[in-house]
Amino acid sequence: MRKYLLRFVAFTILLISGIAPALSQTTSNNGIILKIVSDSTKIVSGYPIALSVSIANHSSLPFCFVDPRMPETFFACNSGGPSLTRYGRSIIGTLLVPGSHPTLPTNIVGPGKSTVWGIPFPLTRLYDLSLPSTYQIRLQTQRDIYLVNGTSQIYISIGNNIAIAKAIGKRLYLPSFGENLQQPQFIADGIAESNSLLLTILPPAGQPPVSALIPAQVMLSPISGSVPGGVSMSFITASGNNSFPTLLWVYLYAGKTPIQIRLTGDPMIDFHDTKVDGPDGINGDELIEKPEPHYGPIPNWESVPLTAYGEWMSKQKMPKDLTWKTYVLEPNMIYKYAIPINLGCQFDMSMSGKYHIRLSLVNSTISSAWTDIFIPGVEEQKR
Repeated sequence: MRKYLLRFVAFTILLISGIAPALSQTTSNNGIILKIVSDSTKIVSGYPIALSVSIANHSSLPFCFVDPRMPETFFACNSGGPSLTRYGRSIIGTLLVPGSHPTLPTNIVGPGKSTVWGIPFPLTRLYDLSLPSTYQIRLQTQRDIYLVNGTSQIYISIGNNIAIAKAIGKRLYLPSFGENLQQPQFIADGIAESNSLLLTILPPAGQPPVSALIPAQVMLSPISGSVPGGVSMSFITASGNNSFPTLLWVYLYAGKTPIQIRLTGDPMIDFHDTKVDGPDGINGDELIEKPEPHYGPIPNWESVPLTAYGEWMSKQKMPKDLTWKTYVLEPNMIYKYAIPINLGCQFDMSMSGKYHIRLSLVNSTISSAWTDIFIPGVEEQKR
């Protein structure tokens, strides 16, 4: 098994923004510099990665921008490298259609000052970084930063006061995605770029555990679909509904007679025939009223596409040097698969909404019932 994983690790090296010195600081004609950092630079495939974005104003003018929600509508990775996820394709570049009027900015960074963008940039919800490799990340603003000649009134947030009017003159401005900046006083002044950040994506599974199955230490309600003399399989999410990625703990239950099954301890092999259906994310959004008004994808269903890692896995032959073990499921005992199944590394589940999932054990007729799980939206995940 270890050989199988190591063969994959050496398979590919991908870069998002081409060859460049790691952690280099870029310069900008407009004087606005972005800095990105990650809590960790080594992450298991399928797990979330969010980047903290800081904005440094090296110009002699104040820099203004709107309320820093949804950083994915303001920033994007430099071109090249891994493809966008389904959520990324719905966000990056698609919302930059000019509207009818400017949005009043609510944040000001003075000359020589810096600030942290209010919400982290959800990198792995937007880009497919599932293939184990070393990636070089560099963010840039999706739109030009504008030099604004003229005085106007803007609204800023100070403490609990949300709308404080302030007159401001010549400035630099990062527009929101829907603004029409064709007025003469708005002069495009180029994008702002960040430093480079190296991220290492690790394989989704390490050395298999000593035992693939362990007696469950919790009492569960009867598993749906169990039949006398047979085996039923069920699962629960490992980290609750309000999280990403999707990790599943699997439970097996035997009926009135002992059942033998053969496993490797590697969930990518033992549950190779996993089925996932979910929202297609193609036909736009709709307004959802509860729990509070927000937009979500229209719930049309299709088989969820594979990630880059899932595509690679689907083309690989079963290794001949696998170590299989036989396990006996004793009657009326509930067994837990030793490690959770990481669906995020195989399936593009970046769109929010309800997903239907079914697991099947390799070399058997044992399958779980179709079960629904919920993937929260990016905004819900941040609460």
